Amino acid sequence: MHGLVAPAAIFRGGEYGPGQHVVVEPDELDPLRPAKDKALRSERFVPPAQLDPLLLARRSSYLVPDGKAAELGYRVLRTAPAQR
Repeated sequence: MHGLVAPAAIFRGGEYGPGQHVVVEPDELDPLRPAKDKALRSERFVPPAQLDPLLLARRSSYLVPDGKAAELGYRVLRTAPAQR
C-alpha cells in the first residue's frame, strides 16, 4: 500500500516473540539519548544570498535550547547574526 500514513499509525517497538510486540513511547526513548545528540551542532554559516527564499516562504521557525548540552550552540546562533 502506498500513500499517506496517519500519525496515529506510526509507532516504535519491536517483536520479542512470535506475534508478541512491545511498543516504546517517545517519552521513554528521550532519556536514553546521549546529551551530545540533544545539542545543536553548527557546521558553518552561509551568506544570506546563498539561501533560496522559497525554502523560508510562509514558514516560521523558533529555536530554543533543550537542556544544558544545547545552551552553547544556541548562544552562538543567537549572537552570530548580530556580529555581521
